[in-house]
Amino acid sequence: MWDSLDRLMGFCRQKPLLSSALASRPLWIRPAQPPAVWLMPQAGQGVAVGRTRHWSVPFSWSYSALTNPHVGVVGMSGSGKSFFVKSFLTRAHAVWGTRALILDWSGEYVPWVRQAGGNVVSLGPESLNLLDLGGMSPAQRTAQVVESLRLLTELKDFPRERQWVRMGIEQAYALRRAASGGIRRTPTLNDVTAWLRIQCRKNQDGDRPAIQGAHHLLRPLTLPGADFFARPTSFSLDALLSSGLTCVDLSGLPSESLRSLAGLCLLQFVRESMRSRGPAEGRGLDLMVVLDEAWKICQEDGDPVAIVREGRKYAFGLLVASQTPSDLNPVIFSNVGSLFVFRTAFSDSLDFLQRTLRFPDGVRADIAQLPQGACAAQLQWADRARSDLFFISRVEGEGLLQWVVLEGFGMEWTLEKQAVLDGLRREGVSEQRVAHLDALLQRRNHVLDTVSWSAALEECGLSRDAIRHHLQEAGLPDEHVARTMSGLFSRRLPSGVKVAALVLAP
Repeated sequence: MWDSLDRLMGFCRQKPLLSSALASRPLWIRPAQPPAVWLMPQAGQGVAVGRTRHWSVPFSWSYSALTNPHVGVVGMSGSGKSFFVKSFLTRAHAVWGTRALILDWSGEYVPWVRQAGGNVVSLGPESLNLLDLGGMSPAQRTAQVVESLRLLTELKDFPRERQWVRMGIEQAYALRRAASGGIRRTPTLNDVTAWLRIQCRKNQDGDRPAIQGAHHLLRPLTLPGADFFARPTSFSLDALLSSGLTCVDLSGLPSESLRSLAGLCLLQFVRESMRSRGPAEGRGLDLMVVLDEAWKICQEDGDPVAIVREGRKYAFGLLVASQTPSDLNPVIFSNVGSLFVFRTAFSDSLDFLQRTLRFPDGVRADIAQLPQGACAAQLQWADRARSDLFFISRVEGEGLLQWVVLEGFGMEWTLEKQAVLDGLRREGVSEQRVAHLDALLQRRNHVLDTVSWSAALEECGLSRDAIRHHLQEAGLPDEHVARTMSGLFSRRLPSGVKVAALVLAP
């Protein structure tokens, strides 16, 4: 043995190394990621997210291991945020039975929720009475409505008008109850504007301009065709929180202010429901409220901040997603137990993230160049008084089954889309090309003719033999495969040149 060791040492020699060269050798330097036992909770106690970039350790998210169940997701458009959110909600429901309420500013989640069998409420066609109590007292609801209008309308600049709006709402509650013999009936904004018109006729002194101003500010919310908040609520507020998956589509409202007003109103109902249920005693994670690009209501110290501060106690979580992290209230950003950062190339966003999370320039460069689906994760551990930032090579989501329909020769064949995309990845196709194919399928509503599909696979880098094998695996007869390949070859020829397909009988 010693002879062998002497011979080995004869091949070794000393060599000076700079610290930068030494740091590039993972044999000596431990990667910046938590220990594997922290990343892998027991089976059935975590939501699978993906594998770490170093050592490919499986990472599962568990709210019980973190300071709170709130999640922040940031990244530019197309970086993988929405896919992460959908996969996260799907798996959280499978593991813990967690319900989800999505406040959808753009309507992006509507097709997915419908495909999942969830409930979709489309504001615009449907209405939300701004004065619904939602389990609160008239005094509490009055204060909330006035505060919402102050934040989102011109009412913030007119204190006297704001006072008259408050009195109008209080009188609307009182008059509606008196007219119904003491039974509490819910008034609407139409009752408020009617009372203000009466007061305007009665008052001829200095308050008349303020009353007219209050009426002028509320009147646009009551006009026919724009009275989304002045009609009785057309859906069950309780059902929003009791069904497994609900999406409130706000894209039908005509302005950002109205969408924010609806979102803020619904969050107020969520907060009241949260408090009325009392502290969670072993209930797990009951509800996850999703705000995607809700920057206007996430900048103020209002209901989103209250849910962040109190949600863990009541088994409620808040998931906030945004392209621009600086749009979020600092209280929200600094208090989420988990933050997932997808590709962010804008210098302002990178400056904000680096200043807030205090990571080195090397991490900043990595975030700016992340491929689609990859992200950095920042976790605040509950029992270890520390936080860790590490990279996930790709979010391994679990979306709903989507089918690709191939048409040709008077027939149809179906392929499971996710299986096709995963197969391309195994073939070595880059994430950029896979994303390009996915975008093509979405533009075509997942229906293509066999020649166009084969051309798309060829653009992904597949050989003709691989495409032929793929078509055979999809179930196309040899005759149709030959005709498809001839059509693919014809696309490369000059106009007017035709190719004949020769099919040999077995």
